[in-house]
Amino acid sequence: MFKTRALTSALAGSALAIAATVATAAPANAHPDITRLPCDIGAGQVYCIVFHQGTTAPFTIRWTVNGLPVPEADDKEVLSTTCRLNQDVRVRVTITDPFGSASLGLKDHGLG
Repeated sequence: MFKTRALTSALAGSALAIAATVATAAPANAHPDITRLPCDIGAGQVYCIVFHQGTTAPFTIRWTVNGLPVPEADDKEVLSTTCRLNQDVRVRVTITDPFGSASLGLKDHGLG
């Protein structure tokens, strides 16, 4: 079931809380670690949130969908974009900080 508004609101609130905690709580010389990447893919839409730890500011977040960058999602913990119906969808997120980077991807079918 696709509940775009509720999911977007919940994801955005969680992302802000996680980002504030992670940015201030990371020990010195830690490296980024992506702990979870839940996504809701369907009806031509992709909604994902990245959970990470050990990230030291300043850091960047970069998303790709099917190998193409999604610049409007740069430096955001939440991805919200479109996809083609009835085709495989590959999502990848990369977080980079002064001490390294972490990348995680997933593949799902964009059901119509």
